[in-house]
Amino acid sequence: MVNVKYKTATEFFNGVHNYIAFYNSERPHSLLRYQTPDKYEEMYYFYNPNRTCVVQEEQ
Repeated sequence: MVNVKYKTATEFFNGVHNYIAFYNSERPHSLLRYQTPDKYEEMYYFYNPNRTCVVQEEQ
């Protein structure tokens, strides 16, 4: 993703989207015990079923 030249805004946003998907679902992170962020979150809620994700909407 570094030093990539995009021809259009759509191409750029697709590149960003693909990188975020890779970063969260395929790339293991040492801080998360070499799990992906998606897998870490899945296991977190599996072992902490009473926790919920709260999203606050802007007023």
